Amino acid sequence: PCYHTTEDGCLSEKEFACEWKADRSDCIVRPCVGKSTQQECEAEPRVCEWDAAAAANNNNNKEQCTPLKCVPHKDKDTCKKDVLCQWEEVAQNCVVRPCVLYENDMTCDADKKCHWDTTAAPGSCQLEPCARYENETTCDLDTTCKWVGKESACVKKTCHTIP
Repeated sequence: PCYHTTEDGCLSEKEFACEWKADRSDCIVRPCVGKSTQQECEAEPRVCEWDAAAAANNNNNKEQCTPLKCVPHKDKDTCKKDVLCQWEEVAQNCVVRPCVLYENDMTCDADKKCHWDTTAAPGSCQLEPCARYENETTCDLDTTCKWVGKESACVKKTCHTIP
C-alpha cells in the first residue's frame, strides 16, 4: 500500500497511513493506524496499545490504537538508548522489549517467554534465556535450550532433558 519511492509521494498518500523512513529511504505503513478494535490492536502487543479511555469516550478525534513508547524511535541508535526498547533488524523498527511491561510475577510468569527474576529487589520480569532464539537452528546451537516445534518456541531444557 505504501510503495512510494520519494518522501513527498509517501507523505501525500491519501488512502493509507504512510510514513517515510529517511534512514533507509522507504515508505511504510504507519503502525497501529486503522486498527479499530482492541483485538486487532493487541495482535501487535510490542508495537501497539489500546487506549481504553479513548474507546470508552468514543473519542473519534483520538486514535484508539496507538504506537507504544518505542515505536517513535526511528533509528537503531536512538532505540538502543531507551532501556525499554529493542531494535528489530528484520523489520527495521523499534519495539518494546519482551517482558518489560509486566509489573508482577503473575502476569510475567503467564507469558511463556518470560520469568519473574528475584535476584535483585523488588524483582522484575525478564526474558527467558532461550526465548531470544527465534528458530530451531539457533536454538539448537545452545546446549541448554531445546526447540518445541508445536509451539514454535525455544525453551530451557529441564533437568530430565539435559543429556
